[in-house]
Amino acid sequence: MKMKHEPTNDLLDSRSGYISAEERRAAGKALRDATPRVAHGAWKEPRDRRDPIELLHESNEGRMPELIPIRFGRMAQSPFAFYRGSAAVMAADLATTQTSGLRVQACGDAHLLNFGGFATPERNIFFDINDFDETLPAPWEWDVKRLAASIVIAARHVGLLDSAAGIKAHGLREPIRLWDGAIIDGRNRYKAQIAGVEPIFKGLNFRGGESDALAYVLNRNLAYIVQFPPVGGEHGSNEFKIAHLLIDSK
Repeated sequence: MKMKHEPTNDLLDSRSGYISAEERRAAGKALRDATPRVAHGAWKEPRDRRDPIELLHESNEGRMPELIPIRFGRMAQSPFAFYRGSAAVMAADLATTQTSGLRVQACGDAHLLNFGGFATPERNIFFDINDFDETLPAPWEWDVKRLAASIVIAARHVGLLDSAAGIKAHGLREPIRLWDGAIIDGRNRYKAQIAGVEPIFKGLNFRGGESDALAYVLNRNLAYIVQFPPVGGEHGSNEFKIAHLLIDSK
């Protein structure tokens, strides 16, 4: 596949000696002259674009044949599930786009659910990429674009954008719930921010104190999982089944 021309910048070549952080920052900004940010905002399907289904079949090379139907079945459950399993298709599309010329050891599949927490030897918690089975040397923009696209697809899956539109038109009907000064149900806060409206808050009191507050949070989240199954999991996911079992046991 023909790659787009990538600009070069001698300052960013580590073989030329030590380069200060300020010099690297300036060199990076200079690359925007050749590849401005607006150049990353559009994609046009090339005439010789390969068939995505063909690419998916090629990506099965080396996999256990008996598990391939299960993989495709999971991918067919939702747009986000398909997106998670089709990193090869996006990589092929991105290969025809402009880049700044900065190459890194990319994750290769930096979607929303491939991030998580890590415990360090110093007992700190880091939040970072937790999946590297698709890693490869690639333009740094590829990981950023895959992550951004995954956020949009996930938001559509849970109806976040539609909810924000409704809030903008009619106001925030469901308040952000507080207990003892802390947010215990704040999903509507993000929707209010997207809609550009002033959030409203409601303080809650629980007779049983902390135990009742925890039960409230659990019930709210279980109900949300049933209404909006986890992206990529749908109604057959473990999270969905566990949620029903917990609800049925009450």
